[in-house]
Amino acid sequence: INKGNKEGWNSIQVAYNGNYCDNVELLLEDGAKTKTKNSEEHEKYRLLHSAMRHNNREMMNLLLTKSKINMNAKDHQGRTVLHVVASTDSSIKNIELVQSLIHKGAELNLVDNNEDIPVHLACQYGNHKIGQLLLRIRSRDKIEN
Repeated sequence: INKGNKEGWNSIQVAYNGNYCDNVELLLEDGAKTKTKNSEEHEKYRLLHSAMRHNNREMMNLLLTKSKINMNAKDHQGRTVLHVVASTDSSIKNIELVQSLIHKGAELNLVDNNEDIPVHLACQYGNHKIGQLLLRIRSRDKIEN
């Protein structure tokens, strides 16, 4: 189930790329790994990162609820899913997504390959509401600890 084809794509990547959520769900239930390696690109290909970059809400929800994804796993740029969503936009859905990621264990202070943390990216890309949320949570965590 996790073995790749000639192009290096395994079953879950093929189902994901076809946007076949039902098949992705079945594969996850059968133990498919969400961290894959594409032999052409020679880089880590993380499904949740990709779903966020492509704003595929249905796939994001499926991966967040049905898989055992490490919220702090990094892609080839050293970015976690929180980095990715912080660099997109401050829509209400993305603010809710940030809250969900943090609730599921996403860490606020992990750095990417450029040594940016998610709040840096939110500020860099003008995502003020996400930046404010991340700063508020960081402040709360400092007070609690």
